[in-house]
Amino acid sequence: MSAVKVPGKEIELGGKLLVLAPLNAATAKQYREQIKAVFVGAMPDIELVSALAHASLQRNYPDITAEQVDEFIDFGNLFEVWENLLNVSGLVVQAGNMVRRVQEQAAQLG
Repeated sequence: MSAVKVPGKEIELGGKLLVLAPLNAATAKQYREQIKAVFVGAMPDIELVSALAHASLQRNYPDITAEQVDEFIDFGNLFEVWENLLNVSGLVVQAGNMVRRVQEQAAQLG
């Protein structure tokens, strides 16, 4: 594995300490609807988490394959990977801000 170029969150996957980088705009756009669905109540599925983790890891490890990431992620670490991806990418903060704006607008209308 190569040196880290994009700062992020260290996580152990497949017995290796790797750095999850923030998701870039291209990945966020590609998976926008699936990510949004999770924020409104759906459960993240293993395919989505693996695809996002692959995109994140490729920013620091360009040679990592989707198949390798599929081997690293299982139902034992699925939610840990998901939460780390959301936090390192700032999506949790953005979701919180969105909820606050909706609540404020509802209060103004009510």
